[in-house]
Amino acid sequence: MEDAKTIFALKPLNGVDMEEITVADIQRHLNTGSFSSLELTEWTLSRIEQTNSYLGSVIEVNPDAAAIATALDAEREQGTPRGPLHGIPVLVKDNMATADKMQTTAGCRALIGSIVPRDAHIVHLLRSSGAIILGHAGMSEWASIRGSEESMGYSARGGQVRNPYNLSMSAWGSSSGSAVAVAAGIVVLAYGTETDTSIISPANYAGLVGIKPTVGLTSRAGVIPCSESLDSVGPFGRCVRDAVVGLQAIVGVDERDRYTAEAADHVVDYEKCLASKESLKGAVFGLPMKRVWENVDKTIRPRFEEVFQMIRDAGAEIVEVDFLCWEAMIDEKGWNWNTRPDNQSEYTVCGVEFYHGLRAYLAELTNTTIRSLEDVVAYNIAHHDGASPGDDPGFPSGQDLLEKLIDKKDVNDETYRAALRYIRWQTRENGIDAALTYQTDPSVPAIQLDALLLADRAGPGQQLAAQAGYPVITIPVGVDSDEMGGRPFGLSFQHTAWSEGRLIRWASAVEDLLGVENRPRPMYREYLARNIPILPSPVQIFTMLLYALVLGCLILGSNAGAGANVKGCVYYDSRPGQPFKVTFDVPTSVVHCMYDKGSNATAQVTGYGVTCASVGHVSGKSSSSGGDLCATDDSRWGMSYVAGPKSGTTYSTWHAPVFGSDHIDLYGQESTTHICGSESKCSDYSIKVSSGGEDTVYIIFNPLASPSIFDYLGSISSIFDDLESPNSQMMEILQEVEEDLKVAGCKACDLLDEGEIGVVDQEGL
Repeated sequence: MEDAKTIFALKPLNGVDMEEITVADIQRHLNTGSFSSLELTEWTLSRIEQTNSYLGSVIEVNPDAAAIATALDAEREQGTPRGPLHGIPVLVKDNMATADKMQTTAGCRALIGSIVPRDAHIVHLLRSSGAIILGHAGMSEWASIRGSEESMGYSARGGQVRNPYNLSMSAWGSSSGSAVAVAAGIVVLAYGTETDTSIISPANYAGLVGIKPTVGLTSRAGVIPCSESLDSVGPFGRCVRDAVVGLQAIVGVDERDRYTAEAADHVVDYEKCLASKESLKGAVFGLPMKRVWENVDKTIRPRFEEVFQMIRDAGAEIVEVDFLCWEAMIDEKGWNWNTRPDNQSEYTVCGVEFYHGLRAYLAELTNTTIRSLEDVVAYNIAHHDGASPGDDPGFPSGQDLLEKLIDKKDVNDETYRAALRYIRWQTRENGIDAALTYQTDPSVPAIQLDALLLADRAGPGQQLAAQAGYPVITIPVGVDSDEMGGRPFGLSFQHTAWSEGRLIRWASAVEDLLGVENRPRPMYREYLARNIPILPSPVQIFTMLLYALVLGCLILGSNAGAGANVKGCVYYDSRPGQPFKVTFDVPTSVVHCMYDKGSNATAQVTGYGVTCASVGHVSGKSSSSGGDLCATDDSRWGMSYVAGPKSGTTYSTWHAPVFGSDHIDLYGQESTTHICGSESKCSDYSIKVSSGGEDTVYIIFNPLASPSIFDYLGSISSIFDDLESPNSQMMEILQEVEEDLKVAGCKACDLLDEGEIGVVDQEGL
């Protein structure tokens, strides 16, 4: 079998090495005749053919790309190139209208066949600059406003976009296709949109430079909207200079977007803002601490600390600051846009603006009957297109956000205006602007910091700039370990409105300091992965496991004894059609507990008297030598504690569901196990185990569960601290949160790649 290095190798073009080629390099080769725009376009199309079945970064290719390239070659021969993008293929996100033979759908099947009235303004500017609109990039359907639980980068039309550093893991953000295409060497530039972190997060996770401009610097006319107040269009590139060239091509006033009126006073020649590492001398940067730096993954902190020290050694100063709004606006559990009352919520703003903005966009389309959000929702229901949980694995919660946004369409004007005022004041005056004003002594005048540095890849610190409408630039600085997934991370620079030039200066200076040649290259780990939803990060998995270990001890309570061990095994990859193997080499384990909505079943563990709802509808058969066991399609899985078999027993044919957690009985011949034989008989399910020897709890779970499970496991573990009798009170707590712990139904797949966390003594917990 071919390896990833062979499959994804970048082929040279007429002897030119295309690895990490830049915009300037391409123009030089085009001008000297090393290759033509037509040859470059054909090479790019072959690169899509080479990679797209694995990565899914391109949702559609422009059938006229070769003809456009030929025409642009003729212009070059006549000595009339249009600019630095002349003859260079680029990709645009599938929410940017292109008035050509391609579809513009935001990843939604409901808009297939619709005809847009004109190019989006930024597409018009790109064509005018000589860029070749090669195709549409994949994205999260409706830019992630479709469902509360989704697989990022997934759409019904385009399928799953995958991270080229690890194809089993998320590329994050709705603009993931644009980012992945640049990271994988398909194009040198691609364009995305951001409402809330959908440029910066994909850039961070793809090892790229991403620029999210001030709202109003780039037009959104002709872009399928999410929020007029928050949406922005920006470029992805492999270096700051490329991203800046990409930005320069799309900035400026557009009469069809009222927010761009101010741009005339702020657009500059951004290439002149590029700087070297020497310019860092004397700069002063702020590092926001509370719920920002404090929450950065400990596994990547050492690299950031190295980078910070390099910046200091170059003559800059880094001071600790805080956003005054940190407690009100930064959720301690991570990214979240709906944590406050309606009159203070970003979700209110987005909901109202999306509903009415989409109606205005759809009104101009022809060849479609889709005219409103209600029509979209109705189409999905009629075509079983991810409308309900279980319809589509990429949408575990169906289209619940779209349905909720319909309910918000009539939110009164004052509530909407109050919410907009609130998020702007908190994130601007009480947020970024306040943090930029640095003063250690009231008797000494405050200074204006040169920029704020943020190290959160997809964290809530990035949300402040999104809600403020302020610019952000991120550059790659490292990659996490193989054990953590091997994905890149970046350092972001924030400042106030219209400060793109300032941010470009500092981002390019730090890039020069680090060496752009040291940008981490894609490794294409797990290149055969086909899992949907895309997995959580290893950090989330590890955190979830720790909670599970604590809960395992609490469930055993006083019954287990101080000598009991807790051992966790986490399965973090799923593939269809292959069995997985589990070997236990310790005496019989004891504990099976969890719950399923609507399940009447119980489990009684002999010797402990622990009774809790079973994991739910189970079908299949069990024997001491193994057997198939998989939830039925209507099951809702949470997490399961699993008892292990006698010493030395190996089971190699157990199957587990893709979603939620698996329930597997691995007891051995001396135990008695009864499993119902069909779905209709599944209301009567019990386990009886005779324990002996040293008790060990094995906790096996599938981290493809609902994203909300991470939050709730944390809250449950803290609640248990206050319980007098965890075993007797556990069910009351679980019943309160079971709605949020459920996920869409089972698909019979296997969980591979066992990762053993180790043995922890209960007293140590």
